[in-house]
Amino acid sequence: MRCVNANLTPVLPLNGVFAQGSAVVCFDSTFASRSITVKASHVNAPDGALVSITIISSLTPGGIQTVGYGTVANGNRDMSLSTANGFPVPMFGSIGSIGINVAPDDVNFVTILAGIWRSGG
Repeated sequence: MRCVNANLTPVLPLNGVFAQGSAVVCFDSTFASRSITVKASHVNAPDGALVSITIISSLTPGGIQTVGYGTVANGNRDMSLSTANGFPVPMFGSIGSIGINVAPDDVNFVTILAGIWRSGG
């Protein structure tokens, strides 16, 4: 498996605080085996606020795909999904972008972290 960092950058502060985070996407040569690991910290939203992880990539025709949902706990959200563990990880390619989105009001999602990944082959 080849793994690539997505280099997340803060996009929008929540209540004056920028979140921090990292993301790694991994895939085999056929993209049949895939995994996504995301770590977000300093998420200034209440415990239980909804979090979504979205991607757009060279192999995701039709635009944005949601990878998964979770909730904020103690200002953090970590998520790791892999086809090897039976999770339905959306198809993605060697070039793409990822967004970490939070709905502090449980209705309207805002992007707090975003990044891109690019693999040489």
